[in-house]
Amino acid sequence: MLKRLVTIAVLILLAGYAASFLASQDGKTVIQWLGYRVEVQTSLLVTVMAAIIFLVVMMDRLLSFLAGLPGRLSGRIRNRRQEEGQQALALGLVAAAVGDQHEAAKNARRARRLTGGNTLTGLLDAQVATLRGDTEAASRFFGQLTDNRATAWLGHAGTMRLRAEAGDDEAALEAGRAAFATRRNEPGLARALFALEARHGNWREAITALEEAKRHRQSGANSKEAMRETDIALAVLHYQLARSLMERGETTGKDEGIILSSLENALKHHPGLTPAALEAADIHMQRGKKRKAVSLLEKAFLDTPHPDLAARLMDCWGGEDAASLARLMRLSDRGGNRLEAISACATIALKLMLWGEARRLAELVSTAERDAVLWSVLAEVGRNAPEDAAADDWPDPRYCLEEAARAPRSAAWTCRQCGATTAEWGPHCPSCEAFAALDWRMAKNTLPVAPADDTATPLPNQPD
Repeated sequence: MLKRLVTIAVLILLAGYAASFLASQDGKTVIQWLGYRVEVQTSLLVTVMAAIIFLVVMMDRLLSFLAGLPGRLSGRIRNRRQEEGQQALALGLVAAAVGDQHEAAKNARRARRLTGGNTLTGLLDAQVATLRGDTEAASRFFGQLTDNRATAWLGHAGTMRLRAEAGDDEAALEAGRAAFATRRNEPGLARALFALEARHGNWREAITALEEAKRHRQSGANSKEAMRETDIALAVLHYQLARSLMERGETTGKDEGIILSSLENALKHHPGLTPAALEAADIHMQRGKKRKAVSLLEKAFLDTPHPDLAARLMDCWGGEDAASLARLMRLSDRGGNRLEAISACATIALKLMLWGEARRLAELVSTAERDAVLWSVLAEVGRNAPEDAAADDWPDPRYCLEEAARAPRSAAWTCRQCGATTAEWGPHCPSCEAFAALDWRMAKNTLPVAPADDTATPLPNQPD
């Protein structure tokens, strides 16, 4: 504004200076035309001509302004409608996100009336139809989105969700793959497709989808815990791929290479995946690579001190049982799962009938921290006390069994999602069907069922 005022002031000064200059000049201009003679001062003539030119220019500007006025008015009205339409669209999408069906439908109608309809209003209509439970209308709207290249992936993704909710997994997979083919860098879509592929045992396709989700993870989704869960899921996928090849029966040399590669990929993502470590160790032992087998078993035991890993390690080490058990205990001291490791070692000692070592290991844990396995170990040690031993020097079996009934449950495969426990590992939780959610750890706030009498209770997870 100030710049324009300065410019006008300068122009006025220049015009005044020019008029003053012309008025001070002598001279006349004579015009003869059709017998008429007009004599006028040159300064006046120049001033009049300048005024006429100014008036002509102003008149032209005025006429141009008046001619363009209807267009500008209609443009402002159109822009205002678009702004109001976009506002209604945004409110409708927010309402759909929070599940407010009435508000979403009202804003969808308003947005369509103001904007004339576009891809975003089509998306909002699809969301409203989904909230209403009108799957036919929602499918139609999502289908319309697939006609536009820019929104095709949204249409396919919406169709995938609708079909999955309806239980039509084949159609959901088809739509999900179509969406993934056009939008591989969308982590939410990739994770949804991974879940579908894993549910149907399409391990290769699930690995591809989850790796893309990991590569294009959203900001804030790269926390240590989230990355760990993704790596565990990838490990389980690679292990399941290896299992699917092993279950064919006869395998070729190429298949064996793929199996071992898949197992090693699984352990690369999660060294403590017990079944993968056991399978890979067996293959290496069959090929005469004992050092390789021992190395991966040790890494697995440090991460997940499962009794099966402990037993397999002792088999691979060979030698005297007591020496192997001592070696296993030294390895346990390097890990961070002290209670689970001691429980595994005590179970091994009990199986080897090393009563004194089993007792020593169980008593390394305070009475308040002992789980049902350790109390059961002490009960079995007490039953096998030497006949000539003093009763006070050995654990009382009845007392230990009573404590085992009250003690926290021993380590088991525990679901991170629902907390359910199971004795056998699997890719899905048997309770909530969560994929790759089973960890070998102590279950929280769970107690074993008390035994009916004082007979020996079987030791959980004790090797056969």
